[in-house]
Amino acid sequence: MSGSAGVSQPSWQGSAASHPTSTKPARFALLLILLGLVLGFGWLIVQLLAYQPPRTHFVLVKTGPIDRLSAPPLPFERGTLGRLEVAAAGLRLAGDAVIETTLQEASQAIDRLRPEPSDVVLVYVHANGVSAAAKSGRLLTGAFGLSTPQEGAILVEDLVQAVANQPASAKVILFDAGRVAPDPRRGVLANRFASAVDAAVQSADDPSLFAITSHADQQVSGIGQAERCTPLGAAVATSLSGLATDFDGQADEISLADLGAFSLVSVAEASGGAQ
Repeated sequence: MSGSAGVSQPSWQGSAASHPTSTKPARFALLLILLGLVLGFGWLIVQLLAYQPPRTHFVLVKTGPIDRLSAPPLPFERGTLGRLEVAAAGLRLAGDAVIETTLQEASQAIDRLRPEPSDVVLVYVHANGVSAAAKSGRLLTGAFGLSTPQEGAILVEDLVQAVANQPASAKVILFDAGRVAPDPRRGVLANRFASAVDAAVQSADDPSLFAITSHADQQVSGIGQAERCTPLGAAVATSLSGLATDFDGQADEISLADLGAFSLVSVAEASGGAQ
């Protein structure tokens, strides 16, 4: 009797039983991918909800009440501050921060700004500025007196440093402070205020800090007779109101480049190119 060797055939039942086991890693990987997508989408939603657009922190610094006659009066102070306050009201409506303060309290007010790193700090100073030397700029408050010249004077470098300390992306100080001509009776033999501002900015060593003065050394700012407002004040108010000529190709908003360029051009035109 002859026998034949049996041939083993794979069972369809064994193949079917092993199939679910082979697909488990693929399903697990798919679940991980889906979970990652859900978490990523949730993170994106949280970031969008938490996003705050950059804000402008505008600080309007006034001289304050004049207590002594030795402090030179500022021409068209009411008209200048009035136009700036109207522009500041527009900034408030846009959600920006606006602070009005006096010279005596300016540094403390600036320290309280708390800007975000993407924000912009813009400080406008309307006062009398003097400096006999290039590194001793002072801003005269209403308490300034001839008998005590140090009293009632704020150091430019202190104000500049207070602005430089703010963690904003850009900081600009505009000094409308050029109405004091060299006058020995006031102890001002030469006025190098613009150089003093430049020295204070250089000393702060902050590449995001900029300053603009309404005049050069030994010059006196124009008074804006026609507009009843200083030329620099009118230019800044126009820029903040969104009416400045576009200088950087972005017509939908006024940038710091627009404000700076428009202010410089406007002041030069108002002074016939002398400033």
